[in-house]
Amino acid sequence: MTSTSRESGRRDALRPDAASRARPGRTTPTEWCALVVGLAGVLWYAWLLDDAYVYFRYVDQWVLHGAGICWNPGESVEGYSSPAWLLWLATWRAAGLDYWWIVRLTGLASFVVFWRAACALNRAWIGDRAGARSVDL
Repeated sequence: MTSTSRESGRRDALRPDAASRARPGRTTPTEWCALVVGLAGVLWYAWLLDDAYVYFRYVDQWVLHGAGICWNPGESVEGYSSPAWLLWLATWRAAGLDYWWIVRLTGLASFVVFWRAACALNRAWIGDRAGARSVDL
């Protein structure tokens, strides 16, 4: 075997085969179905627990009334447990959105992120081959 044939053999060994070069991420019908059912579930079961209104009150006092992050003006009691959620709500409330829209859109966006991560994890477990398989629901 000559040196050129050995070098070309090494180059061929380094080249990915056709299955591994296939474009990753073609969404399968099962994945689309899971997305549609999941989004419908997020909208169908959308309800607010009474604790959500605690955040709404703090945000309204801060953003709409200018009293700061408080339950009532002049009181300095921290009655919320998630500063990140409070800031998220305050950002969108300051932009003029109603809580109904903020909560629904956040839920839908969160599900889409979860769905993409679940699809990627499923492909990592089973492999992303030509004619990609997916786990049946």
